[in-house]
Amino acid sequence: MSSSAQTSNRRGFLGVMAAASGTLAAGLGADAKAAAKNPQAAPAPETSKWDLSWVSRVAAAKHRMVFDAGEVDSGTVLFNALTWLRDYKDVYQAEADMAAVMVIRHSAMPIILGDEIWSRLQLGMETKMKDRASGADLLTNPFINKKPEDIFAIDAAIRRGVIVLGCNMALGNYVMKLSASEKISQEDARAKIVASLVPGVVLMPSGIFAVSRAQEAGCHYMRSS
Repeated sequence: MSSSAQTSNRRGFLGVMAAASGTLAAGLGADAKAAAKNPQAAPAPETSKWDLSWVSRVAAAKHRMVFDAGEVDSGTVLFNALTWLRDYKDVYQAEADMAAVMVIRHSAMPIILGDEIWSRLQLGMETKMKDRASGADLLTNPFINKKPEDIFAIDAAIRRGVIVLGCNMALGNYVMKLSASEKISQEDARAKIVASLVPGVVLMPSGIFAVSRAQEAGCHYMRSS
């Protein structure tokens, strides 16, 4: 991506910061065992509007990694996380003691948006992802709803226990796109966008916050786009 395009994207995200607002339930209380193991990893107080229960899950694990995706990049973040899980399982037989965190932010947000929004916002065109058979822009999310034996999918990774965090600030950009394209209020657009999120995705105030909090909980960092 060119420097001018990156500058334009960043300006766009800054423009939606004020409009973007959290909608998730309050965070759960701190896990005492995890807090004792790593005091910095205790989740936010119950007054927080952000669900930080995942922090205790991360802190309680022995092996921890956060995979940071700022672009779709053909699903590199998913490939990296699954490879890490596979290799640590093979070497240490440690699947029950691993925590993989994927942070989906900036231009990578289509990875965690459902088929309906992919079609309505023509995200195949935005991501430059094509249907292999027809060569047309994809109208559905290629990272979900795959065959049970195909593990290369976000929803399958979540069912396996991978923690997937979405950037609320970047989400606001897609809210504005839907609001403008369908001439509906931003409130209605946000409701539709949030409803389209892959089940199990946890929104965080920003991808920056999500990466930082995961590292505070003990994760090593890997850029994954």
